[in-house]
Amino acid sequence: MATTVSDVYDLPQEHKDLRETIRQIAEERIRPRAADIDRSGEYPWDVRKLLGEQDILALALPAEYGGTGTGTLMLQVAVEEIARACASSGAGRRRGAPRRRRPGDCDPRASS
Repeated sequence: MATTVSDVYDLPQEHKDLRETIRQIAEERIRPRAADIDRSGEYPWDVRKLLGEQDILALALPAEYGGTGTGTLMLQVAVEEIARACASSGAGRRRGAPRRRRPGDCDPRASS
């Protein structure tokens, strides 16, 4: 039986389940704020608080240091899902620090 690329690079089911949870959080709680985040240019502390409450900020940290122990692959999957809802929130999460945003960062029409 031949191995396909999708067989080699498929995510484990645990990661897929967590991705769906993060996607739902991002769609329900971050996407509705995306235009406001973009318009104000201010760091979205409420989004950061939400990500902390949902343990998304702790994905790459080992359990012995208070993290989830899921590793950097899951962190990258989470960043991708957050960025789907608001690009600057996804980019800001990767650096973990406030940054000045440019107009259009979260506006889906800006990429078209």
